[in-house]
Amino acid sequence: MPAKQAHIASLDGLRFLAALSVLISHAAYQLYPPGNGDGMSRLAWNLTHLANFGMTLFFVLSGFVIHWNYRQSVQEPGGLKAFFIARWSRLYPLFLVMFVVGITGEVLARGYFFRVMLTTPFFLTFTSTWWYWQIDGLHIFEIYNHPAIGVMWSLATEAFFYAAYPLLAPMAARLSLHRSILSIGLAGALAAATALGLFFSAMKLPPMQLSISTSQTRVNSSSG
Repeated sequence: MPAKQAHIASLDGLRFLAALSVLISHAAYQLYPPGNGDGMSRLAWNLTHLANFGMTLFFVLSGFVIHWNYRQSVQEPGGLKAFFIARWSRLYPLFLVMFVVGITGEVLARGYFFRVMLTTPFFLTFTSTWWYWQIDGLHIFEIYNHPAIGVMWSLATEAFFYAAYPLLAPMAARLSLHRSILSIGLAGALAAATALGLFFSAMKLPPMQLSISTSQTRVNSSSG
């Protein structure tokens, strides 16, 4: 188990900002549904796309907190197993309930069982956005798009980060203060360049690295 770390109160404000951005974006979509951009003002367009900012901020915050809490324990004997159990237990139980509800509704509403079932391995393993998976020429989200599972892309992206983190953590731990600051700049530039790649998990590696580098910089400055 990771050692108990001091609470960073400023992160709560950033979480609120991220949540508010997503909330405003979804509310704006009710007024301007996707594909209905005719006559949309620049302000309205920006509001509907605030989720890009909010979700990227959520991923950065998640990476920061994970590295802040697990940077040492994940490299200790048994630490990797404890890390995966702790992180997956936060995502999977509620997801599984919503997945069963969603897939049952999809089959009942649309009537084709086999094609929907072909998508289930990608959703159950949280790999639905790890690649541009297609079945019969259709992206899996085009085959299975029940509202109950519409946010699955974000969970799959978070799971991608959990899988990548044990590889990134040792490299971050070896960074000096100056190198960790430099890596923030480089990762930040890449994160800005890939900010719109929301539905492909690998596009979120720069924000993840940005969050780890920022967390490591705080660690180095505190111990230095």
